[in-house]
Amino acid sequence: MKNNSRLSIGTITLLSIPAFLILLILPIPALLLDILITINMLSVFAILIAVFKTRKPAYIPSLPTLLLLSTVFSMAVNISATRLILTNGVSFNGRLITAIGSLVSGFYGIFYLVVSCILFAAIIAVQLIVIIKNIVRVTKVSARFSLDALASKQMAIDAEYNTGAINENEAAFMKAVILKESDYYGAMNGTGKFISGNLKTILIIFVLTIAGGIAIGTLLKDVSFIEAVKTYIPLGIGSGLFIMLHAVLVSITMGTAITKIE
Repeated sequence: MKNNSRLSIGTITLLSIPAFLILLILPIPALLLDILITINMLSVFAILIAVFKTRKPAYIPSLPTLLLLSTVFSMAVNISATRLILTNGVSFNGRLITAIGSLVSGFYGIFYLVVSCILFAAIIAVQLIVIIKNIVRVTKVSARFSLDALASKQMAIDAEYNTGAINENEAAFMKAVILKESDYYGAMNGTGKFISGNLKTILIIFVLTIAGGIAIGTLLKDVSFIEAVKTYIPLGIGSGLFIMLHAVLVSITMGTAITKIE
């Protein structure tokens, strides 16, 4: 069972690489973008539910890999959305991004658009400084404590084996469990740092989407500055909100996985 699980995760990872490269390099239609955004959100919801249902997330050794793949997929979708927004502009017809962008900032004029941009940046800053920073700290401490306690746990297992309290197979199994948990916390620490970098990327892409869109619209497509602002700011906010919501769910999943105990 363990080998099949590892093989399946390895296969998923291997198949994901060309899919991510395609999203990064080739343009995709708006309908496919809506489908990918939906898959992106549903996948992180599924991971979060699995973590809540598991007695101890260390029993999901593939969790760090799944969170990493989900985050990379989210980044690829974000870049694809940015490409479509910049190339299509006013004619952009992605339903999900257009709907959420209009709902947040599309009905209240230029002033509210600027306020929405400031609030969006503030939300990312809060998530980056308050949420993910503390989660990264918790994962780092957990990984350090797990590694420091590894030798003493192994010695305790050896002592129980020497006294006859457990047999050789039980001792080997218990050592495998603590090694797996140590590797798990180390992997979660690395995943947390990657997710922290992803949040910074979301803010950068958000700024580039709006600034690049306004520049392209006014300089290359003969669109007025006001019209460009009304077009690209809601689209940038709509695209960024989906990716940021995904990052929030991933952060919650990580925090739950690290702090949850048996």
